Amino acid sequence: MRWVLQLCTMLAIACMSASQAQAPAKRVALVIGESAYRTVSPLANPGADARLVADALARAGFDVRLGLDLDKAGLETALDDFARDAQVADVAAVYFAGHGFETGGRNWLVPVDAAISGGADVQTAAVPFEAVARSLSGARVKLVALDACRDNPFAARAAEGGVINRGLAEVEVDGYVIIYAAGVGATALDGVGNSPFAQSYARWVSESNVDLRLLAGRIRDDVTATTGGKQRPFVSASLSGQETVLAPAPAGRVRGAATTRERPSAYFEFARRVSDPSCFQTRDVKCVTKWTSLSSAGLVTLDDDGKLRVWAANGAALQRAIPLANPNGRLWSEGPAFVASGEVEFEAIFSPAPVTVTPLDGRAPTVGRLQHHGGTAPVLREVRGASPRAVFSYPESCTLGIFDLRTFRAVGPDAKGARWIPADAPCGEGTVDWVFGDDASDRIIAGVHHDFRGDRTSEVLLLSAQAGTIACRVGGGFTDAAFNDLGGFHVAGSDGPIVAYDRQCRVLRTDRHHRALVTEVFPFDAAHMMSRSVDGDLKVWTAARGVVTRTLAGLPRSATIQHVRGQDGVLILNEDKRLYIWNGEPRLGAYVGPSAPVCQGMLSEDGDTLYARRCDGALEVWRRRAA
Repeated sequence: MRWVLQLCTMLAIACMSASQAQAPAKRVALVIGESAYRTVSPLANPGADARLVADALARAGFDVRLGLDLDKAGLETALDDFARDAQVADVAAVYFAGHGFETGGRNWLVPVDAAISGGADVQTAAVPFEAVARSLSGARVKLVALDACRDNPFAARAAEGGVINRGLAEVEVDGYVIIYAAGVGATALDGVGNSPFAQSYARWVSESNVDLRLLAGRIRDDVTATTGGKQRPFVSASLSGQETVLAPAPAGRVRGAATTRERPSAYFEFARRVSDPSCFQTRDVKCVTKWTSLSSAGLVTLDDDGKLRVWAANGAALQRAIPLANPNGRLWSEGPAFVASGEVEFEAIFSPAPVTVTPLDGRAPTVGRLQHHGGTAPVLREVRGASPRAVFSYPESCTLGIFDLRTFRAVGPDAKGARWIPADAPCGEGTVDWVFGDDASDRIIAGVHHDFRGDRTSEVLLLSAQAGTIACRVGGGFTDAAFNDLGGFHVAGSDGPIVAYDRQCRVLRTDRHHRALVTEVFPFDAAHMMSRSVDGDLKVWTAARGVVTRTLAGLPRSATIQHVRGQDGVLILNEDKRLYIWNGEPRLGAYVGPSAPVCQGMLSEDGDTLYARRCDGALEVWRRRAA
């Protein structure tokens, strides 16, 4: 998440091969000039630089939003609204002229109303570079130019845990070209009338059929030559090997940056990193988070020192740290089975036995042994409920077993579990694809397969967690299933349709929302369901009638659905390892949370807190920006 801020301009270019003649791509740009600072001396050039660059971008075919002397609220609004432009653009560019600095490895843009006396003021007074990068993320081609490397009055002020440094730090963002007006840690020249960087940028951005990286390099060489080597811009580019050039395009227009917000903010600001300073780091223990979840007790993490930690929901306070031990007495490091709401909230299951039940409210753990049948290796599938039930599968006998974790005894009339094939039939190769429960009842649904002598069959089973028996079953091919809030459930068939069933497994309706195979079905909110197909379509539809209300096209197969929060949006971990919140727009839009690669994300119950576990093990908390 820790991005270094690069305060240079964001340039836009049309995405096309140099060997192909294509229609001009849609180009949008946001140009910001901050001159009239209120708490420090005003700057002479940024306003004029911004006008020069805006006119040049318009001549190059960009529709330009121009913002001059914006306060923090205005700058944030301009970035938010520009993100909607970039969502439907092929090329997006941002140019920023004004004060900028680096502190703690992160770069910050300084609006005209910033009052900064030390490091504690930075987060509330300045805007991080992440906000700039997010505003462009919906476009295919993204370029940033940061003419903000000035020797500014904030540079010498003491910061918490260090100092505010002059100049900017380098940051590389996959899929972006970033041009810094000066090298890392260096400052840029103001020039007379316009800065050397602004003049060069305006000159070269109007050039046609020049590859983006060559264009950035020409700006760098031009500034170096005109300043006699006193200023050397720096280019950070992370693009594919395909040429990306600016083709000739009809002139665009320049208009004012938005000053009013059209809808509640979908953007989040960094709040804190969740870490325990008492964790002792060694060569084998890195004090990073391997797994995390939410419960009624708060935020729960399992760290690589083998401790389960319970935090306040905002991640600010550690409530307790619980060492977990496996059956051999060593600290457990693979991840606990589940976190659920209720009286007993956490169950660490070390299958096949023993079982450790660890309440999150501070009560002592209890340990017992489950009496698994038949000597076959059980596989833990799920634990759920305030009176917790564990669901195990036995592949060698095609059986599901349900256990009460208070008594450690099997639930149901037969201690051998619920067999999903006839008692006298051989099991062959039995597999369980998924098991999950209904939050509103004790019901459990499972998808199972059975293969004997080449005869492969599949079923969806509806089980009672209280009785430990199969209530009903649905045969035929399937890919996924989900409960709805009407008392029934939906099954995605392997041949394409989505079939609605009531609680007795009777067919109510068959819908064909997708043209391709449906791979996932989710409950969306009280009245809606959501489905996803292999061709990248994500659709929301009414549970009662099957009417499609929202569609997202083009979602990559490698993208994963992290959390479905209904009206608060769908949290998606995309193939670029960034988090996105889809709320019904035709495209994903800007990413949320860290710019660093993310491996897990969650949203709070109110949708205002984002939890992001980075792939390097850092766990971060982000808060939704107030409208």
